Amino acid sequence: MNIAEFLTWQSNKTPNRVALQTHRSGLLSFLPFFKNQFESFSFHELEMRSNVYANTLRSLGVRKGMRCLVFLRPGLSFVTVIYALFKVGAIPIFIDPGMGVESMIKCMQNSQPEALIGISKIFHLKVLRKQHFPETNINISVAGAALGADSLDSHSKGQSNHFESEDMRPEDWAAILFTSGGTGEPKGVIYTHQMFVQQLLGLKQMFQITAADVDLPCFPLFALFSIGMGAKVVVPNVDLIRPSQVPAKKIVRLMQEHKVTFATGSPALWKNVSEYCTRKKIKLPNVRAVIMFGAPVNLSIHRKFSHILTNGTTFTPYGATESLPVSLISGREVLEETFEGTLSGQGTCVGYPAAGVEIQIRPLSFSKLKEDSNETTGEIWVKSKYTSPGYISSETKKGNSDWYFMGDLGELDRWGRLWFAGRKVHMVETESQAYYSEKLEPVINQHPLVESSALITDGVGPLFAILRKDRRASLPLEEDRRFQEDIAQYLRPLIAKADWPVRFLYCTEMPVDTRHNIKIDRIKLGSDLTSKLISTGNTNVDEAFKKSLDYVEKHLQ
Repeated sequence: MNIAEFLTWQSNKTPNRVALQTHRSGLLSFLPFFKNQFESFSFHELEMRSNVYANTLRSLGVRKGMRCLVFLRPGLSFVTVIYALFKVGAIPIFIDPGMGVESMIKCMQNSQPEALIGISKIFHLKVLRKQHFPETNINISVAGAALGADSLDSHSKGQSNHFESEDMRPEDWAAILFTSGGTGEPKGVIYTHQMFVQQLLGLKQMFQITAADVDLPCFPLFALFSIGMGAKVVVPNVDLIRPSQVPAKKIVRLMQEHKVTFATGSPALWKNVSEYCTRKKIKLPNVRAVIMFGAPVNLSIHRKFSHILTNGTTFTPYGATESLPVSLISGREVLEETFEGTLSGQGTCVGYPAAGVEIQIRPLSFSKLKEDSNETTGEIWVKSKYTSPGYISSETKKGNSDWYFMGDLGELDRWGRLWFAGRKVHMVETESQAYYSEKLEPVINQHPLVESSALITDGVGPLFAILRKDRRASLPLEEDRRFQEDIAQYLRPLIAKADWPVRFLYCTEMPVDTRHNIKIDRIKLGSDLTSKLISTGNTNVDEAFKKSLDYVEKHLQ
């Protein structure tokens, strides 16, 4: 078993069919005529190139079971080098530059790599800031020469384009992916070859992906799955490190020009796309699925896309880096069946369990609530073939149990659908009641003047931070009274009398996670109640390194 065999199979089946389209590179790529030109590569070309790279990597000392830290831009080199590593049996380590400088440094050091494979700029940075990088015996530069590194392309000359992939056991490590660290320090999650294979087959079935599909992966790793499924991948020529800042106009143009049928990415990116299309009255009839993950999706995004996708709908799979997918719901189901429950405080419905997934709701063992409180919300536990065997720090997280605790709270309705209530660490509890972020925030967010809200606490009880659409942090007394009374009308049925009246804090900005740019950092917000502008800066790393890494981040996309 080897996840790379999916590329080999597609190459044998349809060698000449286009597998990848990516922005043309080279000396002329900056000229207006060439600026938006794309070049195409067939499944056969990807297979041959990955075979050459596999032979080259092996000649440079990369071996089965070796951990390899990878920093590559999305595109041809990313796809072929990663598949080459799979074929050799090495373990690529993926660290998202979007997680922030401090987290990147910790992840690089904690992953204990033996090899570093990346663009030349990462090696220039390593020379300048050696103390921040782990020691690696093997250093390989892709797409350019670099000081202290072997050039992959130079060493590839004369290498054979035939390679037999290593035969891997199902439990052998295939990759290491790091969590976003949204509620703590990022953790390195083990992905086995069996886990990758099951995910690929599961996602193919879940979204009915065929050779006729064209994927626009605004989450780069999804390109590897799509190619293994036999779909054509169009690599967006935009900076994906900060999804909320991706130009919607460019994404829409790519979807139109390349007749994209499905696309993936953060809700922050698709929020901007939905607003742009609505403003410009643009329809996307070729797109049958927009897949959003990383955080609960606001109802307004589903509503906008219901008019934009005239022959399709949105999808929001629920899961985590450690276990994905867990469940799935479409925007069509949300708008037709579940949104009223969300607006009345039931939480966010994330759909029925995916095929082969079991879900249990276990009692709130950490709660102060009495056992006879009739509380239906509990801890979400899952068991599935898509779940990781553990973290690199401990190599196991489940002990003798096959069940994995998601770190989330929720409940199952009578039809077996899962309703998400929020993260465990975001629950606020008083002697009277337990409060859940995803049960209360959507209720507040339906107010026409509210952009977003966050349930936090000052240690006394629940407190709500509100970001108004006009970004005002203070209001005249009478206007403030009317606004708070409007919000109170929504919340009063959901708050215990003993905890009323509720308290509000206005913010001019919400701190969000660095990877998806949409998950509110409620812990940070709660620790800085009196701040009018929430800072997301990092003071633990010297400024020169920050600037250097920002430069590299821009060139990784």
